[in-house]
Amino acid sequence: MLAILIFATDRIDGEAGGFAGNPYDIDGYHPRFDGNDKVVGWYSRDGRLGQIDVSDKTKIRNLTRRYEVRQSKGVFHPWQASGQD
Repeated sequence: MLAILIFATDRIDGEAGGFAGNPYDIDGYHPRFDGNDKVVGWYSRDGRLGQIDVSDKTKIRNLTRRYEVRQSKGVFHPWQASGQD
């Protein structure tokens, strides 16, 4: 229960990427970008913080799809304003 409250308050305070979740950390995987900020791959970290590339094409597609959803849901929309300026 405490974890849920921390999760919610982090998002309300704007500290953790919105209610959709952090697009730069999905289940421990992190996106790799090209020069145009397009996701071109994914990696995870080993125990020594080395990068391990994801090679499974289905996993890459699923992570990229989830990244895109999180990015679109993390955008601030006018209806989210508290009305207090």
